[in-house]
Amino acid sequence: MNFSVVKSNLLKSISFSSLIICCLTVLLSCSNPMAKQKEISQLTKSVWNDDKSGQERTDKAKKLIEMMDAYIKANPKDTIIPTYLYESARTHIYILGQFPQGLEDLDLIVKNHQNNYLAPIALNLKAFTYDETLKEKIKAAKTYSELIQKYPNTKYAKDAEILLQLMNKSDEEIIKMLDEKSNIKKDTVTTVNKN
Repeated sequence: MNFSVVKSNLLKSISFSSLIICCLTVLLSCSNPMAKQKEISQLTKSVWNDDKSGQERTDKAKKLIEMMDAYIKANPKDTIIPTYLYESARTHIYILGQFPQGLEDLDLIVKNHQNNYLAPIALNLKAFTYDETLKEKIKAAKTYSELIQKYPNTKYAKDAEILLQLMNKSDEEIIKMLDEKSNIKKDTVTTVNKN
């Protein structure tokens, strides 16, 4: 028997066995969503509650996003997906400063999970990001209007109505408007007390 043939067959056998072991490991790790959810939850707490900043927090945030993205791809029908999209958006926006990616995650919530309790919250965060962080007032107004139209009976819609009224007003105009409302309330209380 030829030694090189035996060696070749042995290597093929070992390679095939290694491939099977690797595949089983990947399948088993992906088939346990509860373990992945726990791992994601722990990392989320670490990213948001850790006093550390800088590169260590950035690295953790990137790892968290990778884990959530992998989970979403492996479990697209899981009910936790809107939560992971929202956490990914917050992490992109507030920790990594990656606004387009964060806004994209928020859009996915509204598009694919419009009946989830996080949908109006996602629109609110999107509008706020446009308004306060990116200073894109037209996009903010459009998003606040969308929030009011799609989710009119939420506290976020009521807040959006007020924010639309205040948008593009100077601090002086806002103070004057609040003073006028305050005076109207004082007059109403005085009138009621006289009767």
